[in-house]
Amino acid sequence: MIPHSRPCLGDDDATAVLKVLGSGRLVQGEMVAALEAAFVRLMAGEETNAKFPVPGGRGRNPASISGNESHEIHCPRNDPPSPARPFHGAAVSSGTMALHLTLLALGIGRDDEVVIPSYVCASLWHAVRAAGATPVLADCDGETFNICAADVEKLITDRTRAIIAPHLFGQAADLDALLAFDIPVIEDCAQSLGGTYRDRPTGGFGVAAVFSFYATKVIASGEGGLVVSRDGGLIERIRDLREYDEKDDLSLRFNGKLTDIQAALALSQLGKLPAFIARRKAIAKRYDRTLKEFGPASRLQDERAMKPLGLQPPRRRDDRDHIFFRYVVMVEEEAAKVATAGDTMSMSAEAEAFIAAMGKRGVACRRPVFRPLHRYLGRTGFETTEKIWRHAVSIPLYPDLSDEEITVVEAALEETCREAAGRSADED
Repeated sequence: MIPHSRPCLGDDDATAVLKVLGSGRLVQGEMVAALEAAFVRLMAGEETNAKFPVPGGRGRNPASISGNESHEIHCPRNDPPSPARPFHGAAVSSGTMALHLTLLALGIGRDDEVVIPSYVCASLWHAVRAAGATPVLADCDGETFNICAADVEKLITDRTRAIIAPHLFGQAADLDALLAFDIPVIEDCAQSLGGTYRDRPTGGFGVAAVFSFYATKVIASGEGGLVVSRDGGLIERIRDLREYDEKDDLSLRFNGKLTDIQAALALSQLGKLPAFIARRKAIAKRYDRTLKEFGPASRLQDERAMKPLGLQPPRRRDDRDHIFFRYVVMVEEEAAKVATAGDTMSMSAEAEAFIAAMGKRGVACRRPVFRPLHRYLGRTGFETTEKIWRHAVSIPLYPDLSDEEITVVEAALEETCREAAGRSADED
């Protein structure tokens, strides 16, 4: 079975970790500082791989294979880029910790509201609640699956202190519209590292940006996270919050440090980021071609017969660069009906059938978001989120996929589409 996700690891990554083990310094130290500096260079548009050359290794080379306390409010604005305001970075233990500490460093807490999308992993909810604030849920955009700026606008009150904007599946959210609200925007770049919006790196637009190095993220260190911002004071507050030892007071702090072991692995992976992204885009082009040939607008003459499957490839926006952290298709019936949080429906029958058919052919596909946040809370509405949740399916796409595995995925897509067309013709 081809797994839905898999990290791309090689001998070079193992060597980087072994060097740290040999040094005897395992906790936060020189490698963490080096990783923070590398992200500062990345956000400034410099080539990180030029600083960290990566020798060939055992793994595949992607380049060669086709709290509840209130705090003093500190809400800096979403500043445009300026040479006088360079980036700063702070590495932490996870992407969730990065969000939590960023909210605290901004002074967000009790009686404050933070707008987040419902269609997202639960990490955002927990980070906002841990800061003592109230999460306010927004619907998502029907094309990019990102937070819907028009819905965000309806939710803004005099208690709104921040908007968290995840760049889901590798494509940036509508940052121009979100920044226009003049409310601090925290970019969640856990799935968009290396992507761009209007030719600038994602993470360089809001008051701060958070990244994740979880095992299946764009670069992997098992666990880990990092915050970048042009506000040096904000980063210093995060550095203070991430460790509690040898301080002059007992203000609330945490153990949120990244180890040098994790930092060394993340740094080694970061050096391969351009190759990783190039590989992802190449695989996405192959999937696009397969869906074009065998999907609903294909050379198959009976388009009506394909409607019950209705595969729609990921939609791209011209002003942003999609890195394809996930390749998410919509599997729709001819007349989709939106479910509400009160009924028992989850995934559509067509999406379930698609996942089962691909699994039968040795390809593990998954729902890209386990459950929207509003469904945990029993709330109704969120029509776009509901539709996407019921019909979106993620097909395996990651740099470690071999050409042979990609061919298997393509064949499974073709056979599944043909099977659906034949089934529909029989029913007619």
